[in-house]
Formats: sequence, structure tokens, C-alpha cells
Amino acid sequence: MNGASADDPGERPQQRNWLFWAKRLLTWCFFILVPVLLVYLARNVEWAEVMGTLRSYPISTLALGLAIALASYLTYSCWGGLTPGTPCVSTKCCR
Repeated sequence: MNGASADDPGERPQQRNWLFWAKRLLTWCFFILVPVLLVYLARNVEWAEVMGTLRSYPISTLALGLAIALASYLTYSCWGGLTPGTPCVSTKCCR
């Protein structure tokens, strides 16, 4: 048993401290970078063309897409309560 585990008091505090701050820095970079990239990409979209394309679809196609997205969301949000042996975690749809 040569390897030190995370709970081992013999582990160097500097290493744990470095990992803590590296994780914190990467987390902040991620949460800052995602909105910046989304805004950057949203500014480069030709929204008039997007709206024109959406208007060219039949309403039945858009309604079907909306129904599928809604069914997918409901399935995902209720999955924990529908799985046998898994406790329901405060969702109304799985009671």
C-alpha cells in the first residue's frame, strides 16, 4: 500500500491546495467562457434568415417538433421516479 489516497493524512497539503485552486480556476473559466462564446455566436447569426426559414415550415411540422421536445423534457425530468428501485426526488409527475 504505497499509494496515498485522498483521505490519507500523509498526502502533501501543497498538492491538495494546488488541485483545489486549479479546479476552481477551470470552473470559473468555463462559466465565463460559455456565455461569451454564446453571445459571440449569436451575433453572427443572420436572424432574419432564421425567421424566414422557420416561417417556410408547415405549422404541423413545427407543432410536431414542439411535442417531441416537450415529451423528451418530461421523460428526462421524471426519469428518476419511473426507474424501479430509484426513489422519487420531489417531482410531482412520479407520484
